[in-house]
Amino acid sequence: MASSSPVVNGDISREALKQTNMSMKERFEGLSVWREKQREEKEFLEGRLDEARGRMEALSLHNQELSRKVEEQEGGGGAEGKGQDGTANHNAELEALRAQLVRLQAEKSDLVAMNSELQLKTGQGSEDDSFIEIRIAREDTGKDLYHNEKDSRYDMSASRQESEELTVSQLLQSLRKETQRVERLQIELEAARSRITELEEKETNTESSTQTSLLPEVVSPALATTACGTEPEPEEEPQQNSGKEKSENDRLKLQVDSMKAQGQLEQRKAGEERTNLTQLKDAYTKLFEDYNELKQESKNREPLVTKEVGDLQTRLGAAEKALAAKQQQIDVMKQEIYQKEKELETISVFQAQ
Repeated sequence: MASSSPVVNGDISREALKQTNMSMKERFEGLSVWREKQREEKEFLEGRLDEARGRMEALSLHNQELSRKVEEQEGGGGAEGKGQDGTANHNAELEALRAQLVRLQAEKSDLVAMNSELQLKTGQGSEDDSFIEIRIAREDTGKDLYHNEKDSRYDMSASRQESEELTVSQLLQSLRKETQRVERLQIELEAARSRITELEEKETNTESSTQTSLLPEVVSPALATTACGTEPEPEEEPQQNSGKEKSENDRLKLQVDSMKAQGQLEQRKAGEERTNLTQLKDAYTKLFEDYNELKQESKNREPLVTKEVGDLQTRLGAAEKALAAKQQQIDVMKQEIYQKEKELETISVFQAQ
């Protein structure tokens, strides 16, 4: 009965260690799933960036072709008096240029939305400031075009700077969370180690207390029997004393047998405790190996995360520069269309005269 309390405490400690082990395994599995998800998102973002880069190159070539057509129109628009048919063709080409400009602006808007989506995927913006503000001029005056170009470049620069700051801040926050998780796992491992040490001490104390408790119970009856044997027996009652000694001896034998059975039971319980302790040590060893593996993986992944963030920042910067260049080309083309319309008005006035 002396070992009932240590056994209960041992069961509680084993259950706590088992729960801790299961919890840490679940965290490790969650970290593995998170790492796989990050890899898939990275591949998806790289594909979207490559697609955006290809579309930007195609739009640049298209812009060059439109610029060449505008130059040809300017070169051929200086001659006067070519007749009404030439003016009609000129107007048709101008309308075609306007339609192409509208389509170009729509494609640019798609690129802006794609860039904003990439920023949201990489966690570089919020719902309020995730979209890049690129102002498109709606009036056909040279003054408005100039201000629109200036505002667009300023918005591009500010958006790129905010995106880089948000990226660095969120990456630092992620690394800080990983460090806190490793520290928390280390604290749990230290607690498990102290529980195992405490369980070993309780097992040792249980064995020693069991052996100590058995000695007085066996020795005391023997001493009593010896004392009874040394007392002088009255000569007048030898048969009565002999019967008492026999009954006392039988009682002592039964008591010794009971003590032996109790000792064997205590030994079996101690053996079970040793088996459970061995299992706990194995579980602790496995838990410590998982912890070391997780810690090493976190150290190995830190430079990779830094490199990935740097690559994403470089690609986003290139995409934003391309969008700024596209905005500038659109503004230049609108200025050319504005000048072309004024030339057409001049030609119409000359023809009317």
